[in-house]
Amino acid sequence: LNTKENANQMEFLIKNYVLSLKILCDIPEEEELLIEDNSDNEDFIANKAITENTLQLNNSILNEKYAKSNFKAFKKENLPTLSLIGSQSWQLFNQEFKVFDGSWINSQYVGFKVAIPIPSSTLIANTSKAKYDYELAKKSTEQAKIQSKLDYEKLIVDYEQTIS
Repeated sequence: LNTKENANQMEFLIKNYVLSLKILCDIPEEEELLIEDNSDNEDFIANKAITENTLQLNNSILNEKYAKSNFKAFKKENLPTLSLIGSQSWQLFNQEFKVFDGSWINSQYVGFKVAIPIPSSTLIANTSKAKYDYELAKKSTEQAKIQSKLDYEKLIVDYEQTIS
């Protein structure tokens, strides 16, 4: 009785799918649809290769790289900087307020400038947050690796179950 009921349910499902296909493809109701299975199941099953879905894993790896570069950038904000400075200029020295009268004085120099940043609470908080985000991204990548492998194994089991 169970098998008979399952067969009836399958018939209803097939009729429902055929009607849905007719609606989707704008096929008139009177027209008959004939769906045949011309494929050889043995070849179909043998030729299928199951591959691992690495989309989520790749996304997680890229997020980790982004978090790492962000953390490095915040760490480098705390470092002192050394700059080379050079200037060359001319100034007009004139006591009579005439435009082209007077002597031109050349002023030029070359030097180094050292800037040592004083850590502020915002800078320390941003660095700590970037480090925390990087650690979270590393954990997320590890979880994505595990999840990807488990999904792959589940897909293999489901495929074998479908074949059987």
